[in-house]
Amino acid sequence: MKTTSIIYTALAVALLFTACTKDNYKAPGSVLSGRIVYQGQTLQVRTPTVNGSGSTTTGGVQLELWQRGYQLFTKIPVYVNQDGTFSATLFDGDYKLVRLGGAPWQNNTDSIDVQVRGSQSIDVPVVPYFTVNAPAFTFNKADTTVTGTFTPTQVTAGRTLENAAICVGATQFTDVINNIVQRSEGATPGAAKTITITVNPNRYNGSGQENIRKRLAEMLNKQYGFLRIGVKTNGVGESIYTTVVKVDMKF
Repeated sequence: MKTTSIIYTALAVALLFTACTKDNYKAPGSVLSGRIVYQGQTLQVRTPTVNGSGSTTTGGVQLELWQRGYQLFTKIPVYVNQDGTFSATLFDGDYKLVRLGGAPWQNNTDSIDVQVRGSQSIDVPVVPYFTVNAPAFTFNKADTTVTGTFTPTQVTAGRTLENAAICVGATQFTDVINNIVQRSEGATPGAAKTITITVNPNRYNGSGQENIRKRLAEMLNKQYGFLRIGVKTNGVGESIYTTVVKVDMKF
């Protein structure tokens, strides 16, 4: 019995030591930040959707980092912010950065070698299918509408434009998914386009539109809103966007 007790004690001490050693691993301390760029300009995208607990992020534009040299060769997801920037906290090491499909630019299967030795910043070059040029927004208090004008420009030959959308939101995080109201229309590459949408709560009197009426009334009470144009390519999940603009909505 005494021998058995000694063995159990030794095992307990070993497990405690192992747990303490595991807990004492250093957390990653280097930050890799960067931009998604075309001709030196940062591209605008959709903000990923995060659930209430903040544990799951879906949609939007993503990159992946891969690192060899460990038991498992697994991906590190990197979510791109709506302004085209990204960041990831990492251990120092050598990584492969992958540009995923479904984004509003040409697929590129070539990975980018990234050496992380302390915090650093990189640009990730892409070629968009379309860009959105010369955006301008106005609010018409006479009929409570907002108007966006812009010109979609084709960059990649052989692609067609599915639609263009004006998005109206109460916060700077505004896109075709995150908005109060939006309006989509067809558009022609190279031709100026105008889209107008009402933000009058009384115009949204259909069944199930109570929340829209409430949110529009709250937005108008603050006397400003956030507007953005998105252009979607046929067969591609994500749109390319303009920068979010705060517009006065004073009566």
